Amino acid sequence: MRVRDIDVRKRGDFSVLSGAVAWEDTERTSDHIEFRASAADQRLPERDWGNAFLAACFPLAVFGQERRLVLEAAGCPMLMEGLATVHAWWSSWADRPLSLPEVATERRTPDRQQTSAPERGMACLSGGVDSLHMLLHNRRVYRPGDAAYIRQAIFIHGFDIGRRPRDLQEDRFAVAEARLRALAESVRLELVICYTNLRHRPLPAGFWLHRYNGAALAAAAHAALPHSGMLFIAATSDIAHLTPLGSHPMTDPLYSSQRLRIVHEGARFTRLQKIRDLIEWPEALENLRVCADAHGPVLNCGVCEKCLRTKIALSAVGCTEAPAFGSTSVAPEQAATIEISNALQAAHYRELVRPLEARGLSDLARAVMERLKAYSEMRIHQADWTQESWAAG
Repeated sequence: MRVRDIDVRKRGDFSVLSGAVAWEDTERTSDHIEFRASAADQRLPERDWGNAFLAACFPLAVFGQERRLVLEAAGCPMLMEGLATVHAWWSSWADRPLSLPEVATERRTPDRQQTSAPERGMACLSGGVDSLHMLLHNRRVYRPGDAAYIRQAIFIHGFDIGRRPRDLQEDRFAVAEARLRALAESVRLELVICYTNLRHRPLPAGFWLHRYNGAALAAAAHAALPHSGMLFIAATSDIAHLTPLGSHPMTDPLYSSQRLRIVHEGARFTRLQKIRDLIEWPEALENLRVCADAHGPVLNCGVCEKCLRTKIALSAVGCTEAPAFGSTSVAPEQAATIEISNALQAAHYRELVRPLEARGLSDLARAVMERLKAYSEMRIHQADWTQESWAAG
């Protein structure tokens, strides 16, 4: 795999980092990757242009079984070393070695100049449970003068909203951005908007969740955030229920560069603990967005699996009304239609059973247990996500 024509240019109020990607050992069409970011107050240093493509293309090269990944740009040696360690984690999860592509840049990384600019705390913010709890906890732990205090957050179009090139969901994104911007203003947080086509290429089922989303978040941040500092990525799973996922506490920090240090934050909290904390933050309940496919001016459709899971969790902690949903009530017969499709979802549902029973919602708890039983029976016949899953996809 070779990435060429890497360049940064202005397009209106946006800064655009783009490059052409050519597969060398796989019969796939050459591609164009672009990151368009609203953070135009500082130009991305040329020595860092290649970092977004290193993070974005390395998983594709590994699972596409490319012999090498070559960038016609400079890249950070810390990130390149980190990618090799990410590969080692993937190999351990697969119980066998995966081929490690040679990673090289064809331009020498310039010596880093000292800068007097202060480092800043930054974050990936979607408006979901994990990222809002991360922001809430950050405000509890750090003071405005601390380097880790989150001052800037990136909201990405093309990951959950706009992930399908045939339907970019621009109206949907505008609704979500407006609500997230209102929340950001309430906590004095600068919101950076990033558009990317990174997910628009064909990817095998499960690849995004199980191997790619952490790398993609890092890639967008390397492209859109030109400042030095630490980037917080919200944990998806708690430590007790860790499974091999694309965003993981052992791999996310390895996508760091010498300019941008990545912190996988919040793994000590379960999903239910996060929701219990968030109900004490009115702005969170008003702007919480867990749904990617709602239509019109609403944030959440209220009937998809993720909406139902969140509403059941809110009920489990005693929250009967949330502005982002309205009533959080879920009928047992509605819960009986839920399809649990992966271990992450199963872990989230499993921790709801006892709290639901404690609140007298025994019928709803039984419906959840039945769906967990159906998942366990189905799981016996499922294989873990592997390199063969890429080939099959």
